[in-house]
Amino acid sequence: MRVLSKGKIHIVKPAGKRIQPEISVDPANTRIVCGSFVADVLIDRLNPIFHWVVQRRGSPEVLHWSQEETFEEAERAAESYVNRLARQERQAAKAKGTAIGD
Repeated sequence: MRVLSKGKIHIVKPAGKRIQPEISVDPANTRIVCGSFVADVLIDRLNPIFHWVVQRRGSPEVLHWSQEETFEEAERAAESYVNRLARQERQAAKAKGTAIGD
């Protein structure tokens, strides 16, 4: 797996900077990392379908699971979902007066 950002984790800053997720480029093993969340895009080799699963980093709990007909649709949906979760987490932290990553 090759990660575009060379393995760096992007921390959400309280100043409201845009979240830049990490995306691997190998469709067989694609992970998107954004804030405290990860999404894996998985290929179902028996059926022409692409699954995507969202979890909080370090947690076994599945927060969301879905499937799409193409890799591009699954990747786009997963990225959108983790971006939304990270944005909501950042807004909640800002409301509480704390920064994510502190």
